[in-house]
Amino acid sequence: MKRIAALIMALAMVLSLAACGGGDAGAGSESAGGSDSAATEDIYLTLVNKTHPLPENWEDNIELIEMKNAYDEDIRVEKTSYEAYLELRDALLEEGVDIELDSCYRSVERQEELWKEFEEEYGEDYCKKYVAVPGTSEHHTGFAIDVCLKKGDQLIYENDEMMKEVEIWEKVHAMMPEYGFILRFPEGKEDVVGYAYEPWHMRYVGSPEVAKEITEKGLTLEEYLGEDEPDGSAYGYGGDDPTERAAYKYMVDEMTKNYEPTEVSIPTVNIFYTDYSNQEDVLVFGDFAIDNYAIENDTLKCVSGGRYPGVMHLKQDGPNHYAVTKFDVVEDGGNFEESAKTLFGENYEDFMKIYSDDEARQELRKITVTDYVNLNGLDVKQFQDEGWDPVELDQ
Repeated sequence: MKRIAALIMALAMVLSLAACGGGDAGAGSESAGGSDSAATEDIYLTLVNKTHPLPENWEDNIELIEMKNAYDEDIRVEKTSYEAYLELRDALLEEGVDIELDSCYRSVERQEELWKEFEEEYGEDYCKKYVAVPGTSEHHTGFAIDVCLKKGDQLIYENDEMMKEVEIWEKVHAMMPEYGFILRFPEGKEDVVGYAYEPWHMRYVGSPEVAKEITEKGLTLEEYLGEDEPDGSAYGYGGDDPTERAAYKYMVDEMTKNYEPTEVSIPTVNIFYTDYSNQEDVLVFGDFAIDNYAIENDTLKCVSGGRYPGVMHLKQDGPNHYAVTKFDVVEDGGNFEESAKTLFGENYEDFMKIYSDDEARQELRKITVTDYVNLNGLDVKQFQDEGWDPVELDQ
């Protein structure tokens, strides 16, 4: 049984005990007290993300206290999380690192205000990467703490500036588990947690033992709780190339919008050249495709999809992390050759070599589908395009 099921049961137990009130003294009350303690610890593992909103009246389950943040603003945070934060901060100060409170608990109303503020200032795309939809925010738990940095008399709080302090964050992240905190949105796990890397966002999980296990195993909270299984549409890139990761993510997040939703969507990305000369506009030349499948017994049946040769424009928006800002696709039909020559320029011949090699493209697709099936534990042996023989996957 997944850990998340146990947590739900534990939370239900807490609510049930609260509703029942007191009871007889003696052995029975000792047993109830033990359950209360375990359930309280489990509450700190409550998962909230884009697909797991918190229940209504969540605040009834936690004790919020008030204090000032680094900007002398009134904020609230869950009591035990704050006490752990203070211990962490004191330990970091001894190492010459000064972290300060930025943002902690946020109500749904406050999250609505923030979304509007960030959308007006940075745009909708920024909000989708960094700002939670009201009702699905980590900050609503009271266990999440955003910090800023202080160097001498200088307070560093702008995201872009904080991203540059790599060495400081390494010290912070290394010490966090000792005090029950995890890095909630780690680098390279964007496809799992749903947000871009945030070095400043720490989450209290109830104990150093749990925090150490999650951190040492390189897990996210979703993975630790067993809630990272795909819902059928997500493809998680498992490689190390950040530009490839951005391309795969874009194909799943954006190009699938051209089709009816299916059980599984898997991209095939064949990059033949990347131009890094401008980090504000990295150019990725390739042949990109998305295939959408229905699962029938042990077969992925392709029901829709498309091929999109072209050039993706990427911008670096964090350490070792890129986002697609624009996708120029070769025109279809009679304008294909002229459009491809214009788009690829001196790289046109290289493009045509990979574009015309159907055997290599099919082999790359087979490898990608096999990786997806193996990583997600699907009982699938082959995939099949309509009107074609099935293609067996490597086991």
